Amino acid sequence: MTLHFIQLALGKKTYKAQVSTDGCSYVDDFKGAIKKKFSPELDSYAPHHLTLFHPDGITEIDPGEAITKLNEFNVGPWTPLVVTVDELPTLAPSGSSKKQLTYKGMSTEASCRKYLDALAIEIYFDYDFPTSYKKPTMGDVLAAKDAQQGRPSQLRDDTGRPFLWWDYKTNDGILFTNIHLPSRLSARQWDIMKSLNRDTNDRIHDAQLPKTSNNKPFVVLPHSKFTTKEYVDDLQSIAAIFRVVTDKDDLIVKDELDL
Repeated sequence: MTLHFIQLALGKKTYKAQVSTDGCSYVDDFKGAIKKKFSPELDSYAPHHLTLFHPDGITEIDPGEAITKLNEFNVGPWTPLVVTVDELPTLAPSGSSKKQLTYKGMSTEASCRKYLDALAIEIYFDYDFPTSYKKPTMGDVLAAKDAQQGRPSQLRDDTGRPFLWWDYKTNDGILFTNIHLPSRLSARQWDIMKSLNRDTNDRIHDAQLPKTSNNKPFVVLPHSKFTTKEYVDDLQSIAAIFRVVTDKDDLIVKDELDL
């Protein structure tokens, strides 16, 4: 039995434990073992919501990697593998100021992108199709939906073989679904996804920063990046140097925890 030290980062809390690789062939299987080990903290999440990193907490480990690959990492009590999750939305009580601030602080683009990304990840759980990045996007889903099942795509794997367009995913030979991908939604619903994805991408790439009620451009940083005043000053100065703003103080830099 092989045990690996794991540190789970869940919100502002961290948990540590040793997790066995028994019965695991791939990292994807190991994520299921991690979910069971960290019950009840991970009861609300599926294994595909988990992301496993090297001990540096930055370098992601591919879910398709052989489980024996983990033995090559220098893992110990003080250098554990790191696991994070795609956080599920938690709504504050109706009418609360925190809920209003959360909605106000999130841009339309970010909200739509999170919605589309969440859909893409869940669809990818049922169907296999080429992805442009490590995590599937709605663009990948729409391309798969419009492609002929089993037809080679232009994307190729490490051996040079083309990835095939969508197919059903199975677990020990059991289909997650047997519904034809294009049939999962009506034509009207697919058109809604296509339109929302296109409009969201257009707005994200229009190079326009969101504005405060005082018409000041702003950027919201992850709390881990909102480290020092010098860091914030540098971001403001960079924006001014490249004429994103006229004066560096015109750019408002916010900590996500303050929203």
